[in-house]
This record gives sequence, structure tokens and C-alpha cells, in this order.
Amino acid sequence: MAPLGKAITEHARDGDLVINYGVAIPSLVFYVGRHVDAAWSGEELVGLVRSGKPLFAVLPDDRFNEIAGDLGTSACVIDRRPTFDAKLSEVLARRAPPAVVLLSTRCPSIR
Repeated sequence: MAPLGKAITEHARDGDLVINYGVAIPSLVFYVGRHVDAAWSGEELVGLVRSGKPLFAVLPDDRFNEIAGDLGTSACVIDRRPTFDAKLSEVLARRAPPAVVLLSTRCPSIR
């Protein structure tokens, strides 16, 4: 998750929230060098986005797809990366690894 951490540190400012939703990435704290909060539901994450607080959120692509319609133009995807989640069933089914999304309220058109 070093590339996502780098993207966060390049764009985040002091006081911006860093949120983890639906994916376990304990190393994210190391890569961003700051506290990482957790959102426990899509509704909670949407509420944080709508609050107007600047934030960066890491979440699985499928969970992003579930809430994307509720975000409106308040946030954008600034990065998307495949993960290495080696589950035997996924390998046998020849499915691509799931992706994680870096969502932010610091978008070029929103700033």
C-alpha cells in the first residue's frame, strides 16, 4: 500500500482526515505517518464526505461502487490499485485481485 500512502502524503494537508473503510491495511499508518480513522459503514463514510471536512479514504472498489451514487460531486477517486489478496478460490476462478480506491474531497475541480 505504499503507492496509496504516497498519494495521500502528496495531497493531504495538516488536519485532513485519513479514513479506512472495509479493508484492513495496518501499514497505512506507517506510510502516511499519521492517525488513520475507521469508518464502519458506507453511510458513515458518506456522512463524513458530506460534512465538508477534507478527507482521504481507502476502501475496496466494490464498496466504493455501492456508495458512489450517494457522494455526488463532493469527492473523487484519485487513485485505484489492485491488491494482492491471495485467496485460493479467487486464484482458481482466475479472477483479478480486488482493487482498492483512494477517495478524496480534495479534487482538482472541488478545491
